[in-house]
Amino acid sequence: MSWQRLSTSQLADLEYHGMAGVTRSCVRAVSRLLACGEVVESAKLLTHDRRHGFVLITRLAECIAILPGFTSGYSGEGPSGLARVLALLESHGTEIDEYFISSKMFHRLEKCCLLASDVEWLESERASRPMRWSDYIYAIDPNLSFNNESLVSSYPRSLPLGLIDDRILDLARGFDDNPGHAIDSAYRRLEDLVRSRAGLKREFGAKLFSKAFIGENAPLRWEVEDKGEQQGRGQLFSATFMAFRNARAHREALPSDASDVHEFLLINHLFYLERSASKFEGRALNA
Repeated sequence: MSWQRLSTSQLADLEYHGMAGVTRSCVRAVSRLLACGEVVESAKLLTHDRRHGFVLITRLAECIAILPGFTSGYSGEGPSGLARVLALLESHGTEIDEYFISSKMFHRLEKCCLLASDVEWLESERASRPMRWSDYIYAIDPNLSFNNESLVSSYPRSLPLGLIDDRILDLARGFDDNPGHAIDSAYRRLEDLVRSRAGLKREFGAKLFSKAFIGENAPLRWEVEDKGEQQGRGQLFSATFMAFRNARAHREALPSDASDVHEFLLINHLFYLERSASKFEGRALNA
């Protein structure tokens, strides 16, 4: 079929992710989908001449094509990427089947123009048996399917913006450019917020949070019956500043790593706790 005579009505209704021939881009495409909570119920591994792509079917019956950035049959980035993606999908409970497709269909996948008839063929065609897709994993690393620590590194180390408190959302958006600035600013905002709500104008750091949340005279409290729970929540604020904020203030800037993401999420949880605390009027404050 000539490209000039191809009607758009013949094209399949698909999303296309990744870049053809670029393994890293295609691995990122799959890991992003899984990390964002997309439930991939089935994965069709499309194989032609030791080159591979995917068609993923989500729980909402959406079809997502992952362009062919994977290879097999030797050691290198292409086979390693294929093994990693298969292991990721398997760890999410995805049903995986392999289909051997024609050169024409593979070329259409590369060009992001699969036909509706291609998708119909995949739906009606029997998958390859016996299943051998696990061989692509074991040829690279027999333990990859069970090595959770290794698989975790495949997911993007990014902040889940949908869970970030709106008062530090602007810092989260710029986090990747300057994690240190985002974290330091979040700490300062939390101090300013608690200091203002509690009326403790001359207190800072761990001492501020101790007076704001802990003890009979604490002006900020949670509606919980257990005094230990009230104290424990308050101690989270003081302990976080002693364990992380003070240390950060007295050391040189370090290269960004996953610990920065963890620390920002910890501060974000403190904002969540602060929002749920109520102000008790008439308390005797030692400001």
